[in-house]
Amino acid sequence: MAPQRDFGARVAYDFAIVNAFTRSPFGGNPAVIVFLDAPLPDVDTYFKVAANFNQPIACFVFPATEAEKAGGEIGGAVPEETETFRIRWFVSEVEAPLCGHGTLATAHALFARPALNTPERVEIQLPMFDPVPVSETEFQRVKKVVAKAWRKEDVAVKYIGVSGSLERGSDAYVLIELDASEDLEGTDVDKMAFAETAPYYVNIITAASSKPGVVYDTRMFAPRAGVVAAEDHVCGSANCLMAPYWANKLGLVSKDEMFAKQVSKRGGDLWIDVDREQRKVTLRGEAKLTAEGRVFI
Repeated sequence: MAPQRDFGARVAYDFAIVNAFTRSPFGGNPAVIVFLDAPLPDVDTYFKVAANFNQPIACFVFPATEAEKAGGEIGGAVPEETETFRIRWFVSEVEAPLCGHGTLATAHALFARPALNTPERVEIQLPMFDPVPVSETEFQRVKKVVAKAWRKEDVAVKYIGVSGSLERGSDAYVLIELDASEDLEGTDVDKMAFAETAPYYVNIITAASSKPGVVYDTRMFAPRAGVVAAEDHVCGSANCLMAPYWANKLGLVSKDEMFAKQVSKRGGDLWIDVDREQRKVTLRGEAKLTAEGRVFI
């Protein structure tokens, strides 16, 4: 993966496009992963490269420094023989503080290298957010937006909550549980209506699933965050808030596994558990490499 220079003094970096949370080349959520030897010199370049690829997320991965391996931002010393990487996530207009599907896709791309074996499922850990209900006034405000998005006068909403945690970026998420009588999968949603839930960026819609073996279904809309077509195909980080909510609601003990489905058009499958003691949400999912090559920066 060593970068190469072309005649124009640009540097060629390897890239891969991976669909996360699926085995299909036409399902799940795509991410482009660009393998750097070091961080790029300015943030603007990240945005330009992300815009060129025009994927739901662009992930830039590069080796961690010795100081980072020794502790620092990645939290705890890393064994010398362990390969350790940093990652940044960009869409065309926003640097994301966290991206679950991009992280899983990046892990799959790293495992796909010749020196490693690609596992059937990739496992990643994300921070756990504590779901707390919104006020009645906020409930009614957000519910009206959901009804507008569903193109109805009213919609059956069972719960609206946000994160009560202090993790970076957690205040961008709002969780909305619909009654099972609402057609989460089949509704033609006015996606841009969710811009009106501001200050929230990530609008997580969920409902108990009627599918055998599936705990919950979900869709995610983020028109304010620059998400392509305003709906995320499969959102991993939504489960930082959604998985603890369902685990609490169902009375599951720590680390009980749940199977969930993102019911967007492309769809995705997620195996999830919540570790309350460590305050971690573990996501497991399949992934499919669909393209690879070099990009000149």
